[in-house]
Amino acid sequence: MELNDKKIPKYLPWIFALAIVFGTPYLVAKIVELGLVFKPLGYLLTAIMYSIVGLVLVSLVYEIYKYFRYTTNLESRERQRKAELTDVVNKSLEAYEKSKKEQQDQQQQ
Repeated sequence: MELNDKKIPKYLPWIFALAIVFGTPYLVAKIVELGLVFKPLGYLLTAIMYSIVGLVLVSLVYEIYKYFRYTTNLESRERQRKAELTDVVNKSLEAYEKSKKEQQDQQQQ
């Protein structure tokens, strides 16, 4: 039996997405409610929530930095390759012209 024959994997991502969309606000509301009832627990839960959000933001900024650094390096490497290719083509063209000129000189003599 193949994975494509089963119907559950087709709908499983939708179930997870709906659980996240509806479950996250409910979870946050319950955490806030607990924080209002028990003050020390509220401070702890607030610190945990801010830490999670802060870590996600820091990791997001880091990933954006890595992306731009990679694309910049990629562009510079591509420019360097093009310059090297141009040098090779120019050298071979000069060698070809030199050999052609030598052949013409030999034919004239």
